[in-house]
Amino acid sequence: MTSERKLELALAEHLEQMEAAHEMAECGSTANQFTPAQVGRLNGGIQHIYRFGNGYGASVVNHAFSHGVELAVLSWARPDSPLGRYELTYDTPVTSDVIGHLTPERLEGLLGRIAALPPAESAVPSAEPTAIEPPSASTTEGGQ
Repeated sequence: MTSERKLELALAEHLEQMEAAHEMAECGSTANQFTPAQVGRLNGGIQHIYRFGNGYGASVVNHAFSHGVELAVLSWARPDSPLGRYELTYDTPVTSDVIGHLTPERLEGLLGRIAALPPAESAVPSAEPTAIEPPSASTTEGGQ
């Protein structure tokens, strides 16, 4: 691939991201205090990925299959995991599901709550590996 073609593709990707950001802003779904780590297209609509230092983040979408502007809580296995290697998380005090029909104010409040969560267990490196002890003779004699 020529350098001109690479530049053309990079410019097209940048313009698409800018257009997606503009569309998200028009639908009232940008969060003023928070900056998405990634902006892109999803299901014919748009997606913002937010990532916080506590191992959590959020996917904010607005597309044909979402309930308006919709948020899902995300987590990463490790703090240095690549941005795209997240998992949806359904066991936080913020929510146990996705949250739809968000106003800009509600979205910003939810992002603030996610950013303030204590570190995700999966994102906290353990101090020492846990040793597995062999079963004692009393647990192996009777057997199952």
